[in-house]
Amino acid sequence: PSCVYVVAIRADALDQCDEPGTIRLGFSGTAVAVLDIDLQVLDWTWLINDPRAQITSKLDRSKNGLAVLPGVAGPFHPPTINTVRDTRLINLDDHLFATFDCSRCKFHLGMVALTGDVTARGGVHRLRAWFSSKFRTHEEWMQGRNQALFQYRPAGGAVT
Repeated sequence: PSCVYVVAIRADALDQCDEPGTIRLGFSGTAVAVLDIDLQVLDWTWLINDPRAQITSKLDRSKNGLAVLPGVAGPFHPPTINTVRDTRLINLDDHLFATFDCSRCKFHLGMVALTGDVTARGGVHRLRAWFSSKFRTHEEWMQGRNQALFQYRPAGGAVT
């Protein structure tokens, strides 16, 4: 495939109208995009933070924007509950991880599952991105440590 880069993009839906009484749309979330070598977007999708809450087969929850239907892929109307923002992607031994802003904890790390269908031209479509597992802590010293992670590999040992 010609996919070369994966990027996380913060998306904020704000009404830019200055008229009095304008309702601000407070949505904030993370989009994930796959780019080719020329930095052209091959496909993008919304990062699903909490599949149990953000994916539902109940049409009423899907229609009001709280959650999405199973099987959604590529660009779709994002769920509005349990979204994440300020996401940083980290590639560690060909595994994609992300840190992100966590209002209910001091530090949050997630393993990102990223799938899609390969096109005949080597691109990707029907992109899907979600957290397959997460680690969260309330340790004070970890707060604000979402800028970078470091790995340590002792001689002949496993990565820690």
